[in-house]
Amino acid sequence: SHYFTGRVYKFANHTMPINTIKTIMNNFYKLILTALLMPSLATMAQDNCASALLIEPGYYIVDAVNGTELPAVTCSGAQGGAETAEWYTYTPDADYNMTVSSYINGITPVDTRMHIYTGTCGNLTCVGGDDDTGPGYSSIATMNVEAGVTYTIVWDNYWTNAGFTFSLTVTDPIVTLVGFTPTT
Repeated sequence: SHYFTGRVYKFANHTMPINTIKTIMNNFYKLILTALLMPSLATMAQDNCASALLIEPGYYIVDAVNGTELPAVTCSGAQGGAETAEWYTYTPDADYNMTVSSYINGITPVDTRMHIYTGTCGNLTCVGGDDDTGPGYSSIATMNVEAGVTYTIVWDNYWTNAGFTFSLTVTDPIVTLVGFTPTT
């Protein structure tokens, strides 16, 4: 059995000063907090194309849009106007239908603008993007993506530098059926 008497905790014929228990518990809480925060720290966006953060399907927190490099070409909305950007890359392991969205149910939307490219830094080609088609001026882009192709996702500050959360989800690719009429 176990019980607490004054400043000592007794458990199965072992005693331990309460201050030792407090220290152990504080360290335990710090360990748990660190474990919970590490994924968030690891998912902070990079500030230029060369150091874009490789992501997988999931949710990502952008603390602020404050990167130092802007894409040369915008893929959505008005040209220019932004001063900073945040950069991510995604390389699918199979063909998918990808959705990138700054609208997350239950989180107040932020006015965002995103651009999606293929190619290499300095030679990016627009393949998608969005500006304000989601609720609350959020951005939502859906497109088929190919296995092994790197897609660069850029969020700029055309509307605001405020932080936001975004998601990248994948499903089976959308197949467009082509009709034909057999001839004899």
